Amino acid sequence: MQESFIREKGLINEFVDYFTNLKADYGRMFMKLFDFRDNINNKVLPRFGE
Repeated sequence: MQESFIREKGLINEFVDYFTNLKADYGRMFMKLFDFRDNINNKVLPRFGE
């Protein structure tokens, strides 16, 4: 019982690490998307008189 609990806890920790890393990657990706959108709003749209 104890051994399988420890093994499952290790598995859970791996999942937590995986999702934490995934969230960090998504955060970076979203920041890039927002930067891209801001660049379009700031540079492209003024040329069209928006």
